[in-house]
Amino acid sequence: GINSPRHDFHLWRSRVVTTISAQCDFRHHHHHHHKHYRRHHHIQVVDNGRTVQIQFPSQKKNNDDENELTNTSIKTIQTSSASTFHAAWLWSNDPSNIHPTSGQRYRSPGSYDGSLVMSASVVEASEAVALAASDQKNGSRSPVALPIPPPLPGCCHSVGTVYSVGNSSLPSSILDESKAATTTTSQQKLLRVVWSNKKDEKQNHISYYDIKWLESWRYDQNAMKERRLKTEVTPDVSLRAIHHYVSSDNKNKICSSSKHDKRGNDGLIHVDYNDVVHGANINELLRLFQGIFSDGAAIIRNTPRPTSDDPDEIPAAMLGRTLGGGSLSHGTLYGDIFHVKSMPDANNLAYTSLPLSPHQDLAYYESMPGLQLLHCVDMGRNVVGGESVLVDGMAAAYKLRQLAPKYFRTLVECPTMFIKQRDGACMTYLRPCIVLAAKGGSSKGGKEIANDRESNEDYIDREIVAVNWSPPFEGPLSIHSDLMEDYYKAYAAFERMIDTSISAATEHGDKESAMDEFSQYAFEYTWERRLQPGEILVFNNQRMLHGRRGFHVNEIVESKGGDVQEGASTRHLIGVYTNIDDTLNTYRTLLRDNDPMASNFIRNVGNGTSFVPKYCAL
Repeated sequence: GINSPRHDFHLWRSRVVTTISAQCDFRHHHHHHHKHYRRHHHIQVVDNGRTVQIQFPSQKKNNDDENELTNTSIKTIQTSSASTFHAAWLWSNDPSNIHPTSGQRYRSPGSYDGSLVMSASVVEASEAVALAASDQKNGSRSPVALPIPPPLPGCCHSVGTVYSVGNSSLPSSILDESKAATTTTSQQKLLRVVWSNKKDEKQNHISYYDIKWLESWRYDQNAMKERRLKTEVTPDVSLRAIHHYVSSDNKNKICSSSKHDKRGNDGLIHVDYNDVVHGANINELLRLFQGIFSDGAAIIRNTPRPTSDDPDEIPAAMLGRTLGGGSLSHGTLYGDIFHVKSMPDANNLAYTSLPLSPHQDLAYYESMPGLQLLHCVDMGRNVVGGESVLVDGMAAAYKLRQLAPKYFRTLVECPTMFIKQRDGACMTYLRPCIVLAAKGGSSKGGKEIANDRESNEDYIDREIVAVNWSPPFEGPLSIHSDLMEDYYKAYAAFERMIDTSISAATEHGDKESAMDEFSQYAFEYTWERRLQPGEILVFNNQRMLHGRRGFHVNEIVESKGGDVQEGASTRHLIGVYTNIDDTLNTYRTLLRDNDPMASNFIRNVGNGTSFVPKYCAL
């Protein structure tokens, strides 16, 4: 039953309030079944109403049977296996604080008035309707209509009306889930929170939260560790050298990919141009996005040769707009569409035949390009060299932390100046080569954060959220003189990990074996392949470092009858960029509308943030 307001207030004053088990629609049996056991949620209010602890079924599944709480049990929740929700957090995410159709918040965290939780329990959605009527008679109130439409999976809003109202584009299964909450037979569970009212105990504010939504947004250390494991880019998920994908006895057979992946013998997902341009085949478009954001890159085959200079008809540009939400980006310096081929008086090394070391484009922008698309128009048979190169910069940074923590920390703490200064351009941006997630957003506890300056291991053990690397576009270093030598050593070590053209020899006194280990990583994790006409290489410029081998034209031209084949001596790529935010938005809305049961998380894209849920909840 529901306690009277005065009795609830008395319980609230105690340090730990009685645990209340969620009511279930089955009898408790001697032999426990997981499908029943997982339906329990155990709640307690602690710290004089400042926090609510919830033990979710997933947190209890490994407990011994003897520790299982029944509907009538009175025990204290073990804090190590429960999630804590602070009163301020619950207050900020109260569904009554969310505009029902826009999702915007009515009030800011700064307006939290110090309200404390008097009591909390889990109720069925159907029961909440009856309780609301009873509460209203007793002077308490819930400012939102009940039952609350459940938030859609992966939604950041605590109420589901944002997507379900007037949105017929969503899959019917998702709309049906939202509509189900309006029936009395719904199995939706809600956390019912009664807030203290300092002015009048008889008029308490009451909030209801969808329990599945709360579980998906847990912020206990275990939840944050789980999210990091699902999002952080590591060598285990990194693109590797091509020989890892091809068996020794059959050069055309893929060793490591499923038959459903449709990968080429280069380890990347391949799709057909006509299947994805303009979103012609949604499944293939989603598969392309999956390859880009899982592996860092993908290949588009059978791209037609441009037949016009009209930017609206350039194939690479049309595909770029499909992926980028309708527009291209970063066209100020080189144009929305740029042609990568050797030319005299080049204003960029890319427009020469010289080798390009692995790097990111436009690192001097506040937000560098998201995707880069390079359409191979010509790769003449007389062109020697010119292979494209990719290295996963974020995975390499992860490995550097394992090999040389001191070097890693130096590249985290020391800012590098990225520049573009020439006729018509004057751009600079100061940022470190490696960026970590904010300390408060890591899985570390408060005391660990406060003391981590004393521990190098604790300080650097945060998710890598960005890598900034573009040696050709760096200005004079401006750091403390005590850090200068350490910076150059750290820089040299990381460069050897991502550039196979650099010798393992070093001038900085490092042991040869250590430098060999850095260089070995480069040879194992550098993807290299000569693009063929009709192929588009698309990659995430904020995660992947790209480069090319130098090339030259063979002076001996072999042709029948003395005729020179068109393009035989030309290497010509057409390139475009997309914005990372617009591109991610395109991918995530496609997932939401077409593949709602997709895996929950996207691998970190390198744009300086972490924990990017797709569409589905945990």
